[in-house]
Amino acid sequence: MRETAERVAAERKTFFAANANGIYPAVGGMDSKSVTGYQNAWLRDNAMVGYARLEAGDIQAAVACARGLMRFMESQAPRFDAVIARPCLKETVEARPRVRFDANSLRELPESWSHAQNDALGYVLWFRALLHNRGYLGLEASERETIRLFIRYFEAIRYWEDPDSGAWEEGRKVNSSSVGAVLAGLEEAKRAGAEVADSLTEAGRGLLERHLPLESPKLRGADAAVLFLVYPLEVVRDPATRNMIVHLIQARLEGEIGFRRYVGDSYYCQDYDRWFPPELRSVDWSQRIEVRDEYLQPGCEAQWCLFDSLLSVIFGRIYGDREQQARYLQRAIAQRTPEKECPELYYLKRGRWTTGPHKPLLWAEANLSLALSEARR
Repeated sequence: MRETAERVAAERKTFFAANANGIYPAVGGMDSKSVTGYQNAWLRDNAMVGYARLEAGDIQAAVACARGLMRFMESQAPRFDAVIARPCLKETVEARPRVRFDANSLRELPESWSHAQNDALGYVLWFRALLHNRGYLGLEASERETIRLFIRYFEAIRYWEDPDSGAWEEGRKVNSSSVGAVLAGLEEAKRAGAEVADSLTEAGRGLLERHLPLESPKLRGADAAVLFLVYPLEVVRDPATRNMIVHLIQARLEGEIGFRRYVGDSYYCQDYDRWFPPELRSVDWSQRIEVRDEYLQPGCEAQWCLFDSLLSVIFGRIYGDREQQARYLQRAIAQRTPEKECPELYYLKRGRWTTGPHKPLLWAEANLSLALSEARR
């Protein structure tokens, strides 16, 4: 495994090219006018890529990413303030802080989007506080004020019972993966000196104790987004619960090439390019997901390239299981294209597993980087 990790690390291309703001688009090298929207930036993806840069020892890139994210979040202060003053505004998704934005200008995008994504905000809070707590980037006064807005916002919307669109930006429900990401951010912020009431973190932990290992009981069971609570957030403290999360995702979601996000996921289902024109393939489906779901044939969910890398890290770092660590690393390496790019996913096209059009997906690149670093370490 060590030889493989070193060989792949030496030969693989690097797609971690941030812009002048320290921010990364979802997909590298994509045309600025692409109808896919993947040339834009997501809070969640950037926090994950920034964390991978941190773990790889590229402190400069991690710091630049965090600074860019906080600059954008500071621009969202009026949205934070409005919802804090009138919590009922959370039901108007467009009133919430933006989770997707223009990577180059750090400005909001004009099109409608499913911005009710508490996990994305939680990841930013977690990543920024983590850099402070590790001694790499102290918090400035303006950043501390923004962090106070995060905390007051999460309290105002009652994040532990707030239905959001979650990691996959779809229909709203109370998601364990979102509550856990916010909890991780709040706990990291508290370690950084922010005032976080115990009741605020206890409410989130109580929800996780009731819901895990499931994403949203009665609505969604196994969901690969819950794996992020095991790593990199490491917010699941109970070993038995952690084991159930990992094993449930293996049992229900592991596929031939990658992992399903969840059973019944219709995004890039079989022959997706046949059913939808380019301008409709990656739009906001959160208000009409039942229409897209009608196209899915059972067992034909796309298989994603995010999770084998994370499982490799989990089995190596947490369980010390080198055999499983190597198996998932090999699967992650095998997912790369002939050009050594990490795609977003594989989908069934005319009966054959084919890479999706979004490549290289920088989040997948980041996760492979984490797995390679762990294997070499």
